[in-house]
This record gives sequence, C-alpha cells and structure tokens, in this order.
Amino acid sequence: MHILKFKADWCIPCKQLTKAIEEANVDIHISTIDIELNIQAATEYGIRSVPTMIVLGDHNEEITRKTGSMTSQQFKDWVESLK
Repeated sequence: MHILKFKADWCIPCKQLTKAIEEANVDIHISTIDIELNIQAATEYGIRSVPTMIVLGDHNEEITRKTGSMTSQQFKDWVESLK
C-alpha cells in the first residue's frame, strides 16, 4: 500500500496535514506531489482540491482517497482502517 499526497506550498491545510502525518509516526510509504510542479499528475488523478491523499494498492490501482486536513490521531485511525 502506498499513499500519494497532493499539496501546494500556499495551502495552509496542506501544511497542517504534513505536521499531523509527522506527529502520527505511522509506518506507511507516502509520496508528496506538489500540484503546481506536477500538473500532469494532478490532472491524471483528477485532483480538484488540496490536500488530497490517494491510497494505491499493490498494482497501483486507487483504493480510496481522502480530501482535507486531519489531526495526527485522525490520520493514524484512517491508516489503521486501510489495513
């Protein structure tokens, strides 16, 4: 399982989510994609707002997505619910 985290430098909720993920200290692979630097990926995944996280399965198929910021506990709970 792999998470793609779409963000923008100007996005305050993106910064809050980044901090929450660091605090959660969860063992999961996360790739961060800046939508302004990688417009192609944002378009390919249909990103309409940030932050958006997309969970990919073993064959890079989308399992689920979550939009908006979370607290560290909410992030932990969300990751746990994916297992």
